[in-house]
Amino acid sequence: REKFLNENHTFVECEKELKRYQRLGKEISYNLEKVVRIGMFEVHCEELIKTLARRAEHIQNTLLERMLNEHFEINRL
Repeated sequence: REKFLNENHTFVECEKELKRYQRLGKEISYNLEKVVRIGMFEVHCEELIKTLARRAEHIQNTLLERMLNEHFEINRL
């Protein structure tokens, strides 16, 4: 979603995107299988899940920071 972060959006659009990434982060953390069996192999996904959850959290924080900065700018004027 780097494209979204590099474009200008309204506060409401950013809020929707923030909520989407909050849901995504929770889904990644709580709903994905930690170990997947594929035939005779086991794929351990803990690190991948942690990395994806951290990425979702980073995007949330970036959006939140942008929203706060825009809010402060509007209210300062």
